[in-house]
Amino acid sequence: MQTDPHTFKLTRHIKTSLVALAILFSSCSTNVDEKKHLSEMGINLADTYETLTSSYSPAIGEELIEFEIKISDKDYKTIIKKIESIDNFQIVARDNSPDRSYSGPNSDFEIIGWKKENTYFYEIYKNNKSGFENYILSLNPDKILKVQYMDE
Repeated sequence: MQTDPHTFKLTRHIKTSLVALAILFSSCSTNVDEKKHLSEMGINLADTYETLTSSYSPAIGEELIEFEIKISDKDYKTIIKKIESIDNFQIVARDNSPDRSYSGPNSDFEIIGWKKENTYFYEIYKNNKSGFENYILSLNPDKILKVQYMDE
């Protein structure tokens, strides 16, 4: 059985393209700009912090960024004040979830803050033309701030 030369060339081009895409995705920067993502949530750190973990996972049409940092006492108190000042701030019992019924002026942009046990949570959800963006922040008593950002 003989292979058609055009099929061979097409197969070779597809393979080459797939290899090039794999190299492109694997060579993407894995540096996460923690301050930038916090700033987009309206949080600006005044003091230095220590990055504990950081990951960036790009995919076609999606992006997932996660990081964990240890912050100062001053920044810890500032973030707690910000979360507690949200209009729909809630204190949630251990086995419950926060009330997510949003009644603000723009249903494409939702902000919710809550405290469960000793951990504070802050979430921002934005609908956009191509999908959504979602920020989820948690802050525990050890001053460990965790952020997860998803863009789809």
